[in-house]
Parts: sequence; structure tokens; C-alpha cells
Amino acid sequence: MSVQLIANNPNIEDIEVANGTFHELHKGPLKKILGDPGEVSAHDLQATAEQAEACAKALELWTPPQGWFQTGKEISGLIMFMDFFRRSGGFTAV
Repeated sequence: MSVQLIANNPNIEDIEVANGTFHELHKGPLKKILGDPGEVSAHDLQATAEQAEACAKALELWTPPQGWFQTGKEISGLIMFMDFFRRSGGFTAV
């Protein structure tokens, strides 16, 4: 299964990632912003532009674990998420 992040900004492409990839973010650096993943499903998330910017800022301070995104491409995955969050204008996860 996967999680699709749909940007509020129509000029930004959606991101589709494996559940585990997004869950690692949700249970870690984004938990305080998006809510506890034990209480809020990743498939029911809606984030405002302010929350999306806060997500990008939280990821600036996070070191991804090895193999989190793709082995050897953890930093490029992190940059992809930060860019999406900054330019999305908010998003919906489905």
C-alpha cells in the first residue's frame, strides 16, 4: 500500500510513497504537527499551508535512518519531502 500526498497548490505534483516511508515521518518528526499516528491515519490527513511549512522545518532537523526512503537515497528523499511541503500550500493525504 501507499500514501499519496496531494498538494493544495495545483502547480505541484503529488507524491506517492510506501506506507512505511510516510509512517516513519509521521511517527517521528511530524508527529507534533500532524497528530499521533496511533490516533490519526495517514490516509485521513489534511494539512494547512502553515502545517506544511512546519513539516518542512521539522525535517530540516531530522536525520533519516538508513534504508528509510531507498538505501543510499535517504537524503534525496528527505529533500523531496521538504520541497513538497514548502511549495504545496498545504496538502491532503489519501
